[in-house]
Amino acid sequence: MKKKFLALLIASLLLVSCSDKKEDGKPNTKQTTETTTNKQEEIKKEELPELDKDDDESEEPDKDFEEFEDSGIFIRRDYRKNISIESENEDMFVRCFKIVTGKFKITNEQTLKEINEFNGDNKLKLNTEYTFISLPLEIENLSKYDYEYASSLAISLLNTKEQLNADKYFSDETDTYKILSGAIVERDLVFIVEKSNIEDVTDIRLKLPDLYIEEIEKTVPGLELNINIK
Repeated sequence: MKKKFLALLIASLLLVSCSDKKEDGKPNTKQTTETTTNKQEEIKKEELPELDKDDDESEEPDKDFEEFEDSGIFIRRDYRKNISIESENEDMFVRCFKIVTGKFKITNEQTLKEINEFNGDNKLKLNTEYTFISLPLEIENLSKYDYEYASSLAISLLNTKEQLNADKYFSDETDTYKILSGAIVERDLVFIVEKSNIEDVTDIRLKLPDLYIEEIEKTVPGLELNINIK
């Protein structure tokens, strides 16, 4: 996932001369320091390969709305930040590895109808801009049992005191999914902000749904993550 450039950095740093001497054979400390500094500046100027803005690790915002796969859904990501917020119990480990906020709008009537029917409401309207918060998660099954999970039933509480339910269509497009013992899956939770100004949102308390392990009839309380945006 993450592109590791450590080897490249080490190779570049080895190019820094460590054999600069004065004529009397003593190390020229000042010259060596300047050479190292200059070489490091050259490395910074050259920069490591830039990530494409659609790369998972990119934090570059979108300049304008872009259509998602000819769906009539246009998305503009205004804020993207790589994070690592974790929580776990004996049966599950969860890590939120990014936060994305922005705007979206739907211009296709059929797409809008499908979304509203899937979600069981008529909350979204055609050609209307909505604010969203996206929280992609890694979920690992630590139990020795396989189980079904429904992360799209998650709830978030913003520091503005607005409580949001995850949008099922944009989050998982399914109510439940199976996670095999030892498996790690990625799921994206998307929340549509209805009242708050996104500029005022600095903290999110994410409450995941309870887990039920049917094989042993065990209910596990849902994990919580506290996420700072800014």
